[in-house]
Amino acid sequence: MRKFFIVLAALAVAIGVFSPAEAAKKKFSVSGYADNRKMDLDSSTGGNRTTKIKGKVRGGKLKGKTVAFYATNTHTAAQKRHYIGSAKLSSKGGYSKLFRPSEGGTYRIEIVKKAGGGRAAGTKTITVRAYEWPILSHFHDPAASTLTSRADKEQTGTGRSSTERWSTSYAIQGTGSAVFNTGGYDCWRFNLKLAISQDSRASTGTFQISQGATVLARQTMSKGDRYWEPSRSLSERFHPEQPFVVSIFPEDGAADPTAVRFILGNPKASCTFPSKTARYR
Repeated sequence: MRKFFIVLAALAVAIGVFSPAEAAKKKFSVSGYADNRKMDLDSSTGGNRTTKIKGKVRGGKLKGKTVAFYATNTHTAAQKRHYIGSAKLSSKGGYSKLFRPSEGGTYRIEIVKKAGGGRAAGTKTITVRAYEWPILSHFHDPAASTLTSRADKEQTGTGRSSTERWSTSYAIQGTGSAVFNTGGYDCWRFNLKLAISQDSRASTGTFQISQGATVLARQTMSKGDRYWEPSRSLSERFHPEQPFVVSIFPEDGAADPTAVRFILGNPKASCTFPSKTARYR
């Protein structure tokens, strides 16, 4: 009798006779990718704010079936998983879904084909990033900064032009520095304005922008000069995990090294930094 059951079991395997539980172990196979992994939500043209999630499901009859999509912004404190819609499958299992995030962050996207037709659910997880330009005041490190204070809308240049004063500004006296820490938010570009204040007691001085041992920019300026700002290529040399430091140096032999007063205007970085939801730190 024992031999009979052994032979029967072997025959069942050979001809594909499985219990429902065994059959359910076969899963849908889901593949997927995003065609734009670096969205710029602040793009001036209004483009580059979406991505298409594309891929294919394999296994069983698929035409007319659907896949569901869930997004989790991993840079938010709540880490809440949101349903963002579904897409129908083609006869070959293909799908396409537009994703339009509302704020910056690194998003975990889950693509789910639910169980059916004797198959278990299949899931594919991908990552997409959405970048915004938060003002670096979010990242300012006052303990590491020296001779630095807020000086919003303090005038630079020679007149009263609003293009030479900025809503978020820092005054940095000679020998001082402003330090910003952007670690954890995958920042990849920076921008800022630098000029000598009209209230400066010295007429010349030098600024330096650095990260660790790398000097990104250094320039001597005079009172009344038009503000300096980085080129696109320079801005992309930003290192997200190193402190971003703007330092001020007086002219050689200055009687009062702190007399020169620079204004750092609207310092920003393009980061996976949520603007609407509580952030993870």
